[in-house]
Amino acid sequence: MGGPKNEESCKKVYGRQLFFVFLLLGFVFFTWPAMQARYELACSTVWAVVITELDGQVVSTTSTPYQQCEWITTYSGGSTPPRDQDRQPEPGGGGTPPVINYDTNNSGFVDCYQTAIFHTTSLTITSTCEEVRGSVPHNALDLWIPNIDGKAAYSVCNGTVEKVDAQRDGNGALTGWGYYVEIKDPAGNIWRYAHLKGTNVDPSGVGLTKGSQIAAGTSQVGLCDSSGAQTAHLHLEYWKDGVKTCPVSKLGNCSTKA
Repeated sequence: MGGPKNEESCKKVYGRQLFFVFLLLGFVFFTWPAMQARYELACSTVWAVVITELDGQVVSTTSTPYQQCEWITTYSGGSTPPRDQDRQPEPGGGGTPPVINYDTNNSGFVDCYQTAIFHTTSLTITSTCEEVRGSVPHNALDLWIPNIDGKAAYSVCNGTVEKVDAQRDGNGALTGWGYYVEIKDPAGNIWRYAHLKGTNVDPSGVGLTKGSQIAAGTSQVGLCDSSGAQTAHLHLEYWKDGVKTCPVSKLGNCSTKA
């Protein structure tokens, strides 16, 4: 029994539904352009890196240029996203920004360990290879940056994780290298990163396990700490053909590699 009143009521309901559909379509049409994120890479060339001892004495100054870049996010609608969205690509927003290449000549080693190992220019060498401790040459590098505790250290070479472990004394307390990671480079030589912020389950602090593949300048080898040492820093060793060798003999001083 469909009388005139029921027919009029149906028309009203149908009209309301159409109104809301068109309202939704209009909202999407006018706001969609402003939701399209675009990413631009802004780069500047940095020329000088000064490496100093902890007491302020200059060890070396390099003038090798390198690119320091950051991703700037904008929207096609003209608006600028909040800071916490910078460098955070969104689905459909232009893709993931590429990782900076720290091995531009594909040698398997970073172009400049002084800038690549912490992804910063504020590196300080607190102990050089030439330093003698007692009667034993240090023959390694101790590296430091401001607020180093918990900061990530990156590999200076391509390779494979050979060992992830901790050095302890007879009582089980951390000593010596503390938590450390060993990376085997393509030539079969070992690079050791020590005094990491690890745990018994995860000595590296970044989840590395034996056999993990590592890329020069982009793979984290651990988080820095003072495990096994008195102060927080990164201890870097290079074992060439089983002999402890100064890392600089392979990495060079940013401009060359031996």
